[in-house]
Amino acid sequence: MVGMDCDVARELASADLDGQLAEPEVRLLESHLAECDDCARFSAAAASLTRRSRVGRVGSTVGPPAPPPRVVRNRGLRIALGWAGVLLVALYLPHVLSAGEELAVHLARHQAAFDVALGVGFVFVAWKPDRAYGVVPLVAAFTVALVLVAVIDVVNGTSSAAIESRHLLELGGLVLMWVLGSEMGPKPSVRAFLEHRFNGSRRPRRG
Repeated sequence: MVGMDCDVARELASADLDGQLAEPEVRLLESHLAECDDCARFSAAAASLTRRSRVGRVGSTVGPPAPPPRVVRNRGLRIALGWAGVLLVALYLPHVLSAGEELAVHLARHQAAFDVALGVGFVFVAWKPDRAYGVVPLVAAFTVALVLVAVIDVVNGTSSAAIESRHLLELGGLVLMWVLGSEMGPKPSVRAFLEHRFNGSRRPRRG
């Protein structure tokens, strides 16, 4: 079994106090704490400090501590991303429901359906920001392709910059989601350890 580095274990222990660990990570942490006295003392001291910070001088429990700047910043990003999703749905849903059998209308409905789905995705990630890290690649592929087609249409004269500027909403949502994904994604040392642990990577034995 691959051993856990103490620095990684202490990062996981700190994250566990904030309730940010998944069940596999909790089990790995508990296994390490059972074998490492130094990390077990660190975890106990951190838990004790967290409890004391929530208790007043006379022993009465006070309100929860103010959220750190990162949480406040994420709240603003989530609100902006949620509104971007709502606007996308409101803007393109009428096109999805439009009538007509012509090929142009049919293709327009298809594009509108993709934009509505993207808007729903924005709203979902605003609600569950911990999912942003895994959704970014798919949203980036769709948005970059959409913006590239819009630029080609403007250059060829088949559309205008004013019409295609509506795609700035998708591009802005992608940026917000990328920032949220960077904020909510695992720290590099923790991510490297988990990838090494769960991908079954082991050093080859000699002899």
